[in-house]
Amino acid sequence: MAAAEGGTQIWVAQGTYRPDENSSHPNGTSLRTATFKFPQGVAVYGGFPPGGLWEHREPNLYHTILTGDIGYEGIIGDNCYNVITGANDVILDGFTIADSYANTSGNYARGGAIHNDDVNNMTVANCKFQNHYALYDGGAIYNYKSSMSIINCVFSDNRCGDDGAGVYNSNSSTTLINCAFFNNNATNRGGGIYNYQTPAELINCLFKGNHAHTNGGAAYNSYKSVKMTNCTIVGNSAGGNTGGIYNAYSTSNIANCIVWDSGIAVYNHNSNPQYFIQRYRGLRRQRNRLGPKFRQR
Repeated sequence: MAAAEGGTQIWVAQGTYRPDENSSHPNGTSLRTATFKFPQGVAVYGGFPPGGLWEHREPNLYHTILTGDIGYEGIIGDNCYNVITGANDVILDGFTIADSYANTSGNYARGGAIHNDDVNNMTVANCKFQNHYALYDGGAIYNYKSSMSIINCVFSDNRCGDDGAGVYNSNSSTTLINCAFFNNNATNRGGGIYNYQTPAELINCLFKGNHAHTNGGAAYNSYKSVKMTNCTIVGNSAGGNTGGIYNAYSTSNIANCIVWDSGIAVYNHNSNPQYFIQRYRGLRRQRNRLGPKFRQR
């Protein structure tokens, strides 16, 4: 993989892959600094049966897993710090990325699944991010001075010791489309997503069961305009009671969204957000207080 050139497509068959394994060390090295580092400009696709062609690709059937569980199976303390280190113009599509433990310092304490530092135009689609931990920011994904598109992805059971258990963005540009955040937990802010100085856009996203120990159980936005369109935010919580969306010095645009059963739905600190046709409960300046009428299945 390291020898691939920009523009190359890499098709990956079903199976479980670890970043410490390679042709020289087929049984792995157990080095926690091991990471998948994709060459700039490659497109990496999972979800193939062995020997399968493109038309045989089904990521939901042929599970392709990139795991940080490189030591004793099920023991998180010896898992790798960052499963993936991002690169410019990379496409990652059709993987489950699981089980990092970024618990030391520097890069190794941020972005358990994907760590992006000054990375441009990375796209992640049709992926699942689960059971990641970062001592500081970005339990699953950490973006700093980076641009990223995240499409049709699920973030579940990720944790961090500071901000952004699912996704952390700082001085970045990030778009999320058709993504879901379940049961992510931040010790500080942004159980689902944290945006600082980041003009993020979220379209058709779901936040459910996320928690922040201070504020922004679902989302924490500060110092930039964040657009949220057709999003559903339900059943989130925070120690500071803003389980929904916390805006600080932000001009967020919230359109056609449901924010429900999340304590204070939207809290604005020195912010001037715009609202368009949404339902929410828990904001003093109410727009539409009728229940969203969710149905049990």
